[in-house]
Amino acid sequence: MKQMMSINVEDITQIKRDIEILKNALLSEGELSDWAKNVLTEAREESEDNYVSLSDL
Repeated sequence: MKQMMSINVEDITQIKRDIEILKNALLSEGELSDWAKNVLTEAREESEDNYVSLSDL
């Protein structure tokens, strides 16, 4: 059975902070590593049908 995650406002706030840190790191370094490029490629190839709506959480 598929386990549902519980996400609260604090979780979303922390994720936003983490993303901001990553964005700043990328801006200062200028280019993604090969690992990051591969992960992004895989994420872009994933079907949106596999996504979980926030309203379902």
